[in-house]
Amino acid sequence: MALGDYILCSKCECKLVYDGRRDGRDWLEERFQTRSLMCPDCLAALKAERDALRAALEHAKNGLLWYQDRYPEATDGSDDEAMGRINAALAKEPT
Repeated sequence: MALGDYILCSKCECKLVYDGRRDGRDWLEERFQTRSLMCPDCLAALKAERDALRAALEHAKNGLLWYQDRYPEATDGSDDEAMGRINAALAKEPT
């Protein structure tokens, strides 16, 4: 069994599953509508990174709200635009 006979993780390139006919990756990508097939460790790392980014975004939102409350005379349309973008990003449910 050669390395080409396996479907590899798209991130760390570890072996995921044997694919003797070499058409399994295409089938899986079509089935799950993704080009990024990952091993459990890489998927867990990606989810942890996503959670850390969401936490940072929530922290930025709190900071912007504080700034708008503390200095209302200095706020302008760009603050509202940034808040809208933050709210839109946080409204998406993590998958």
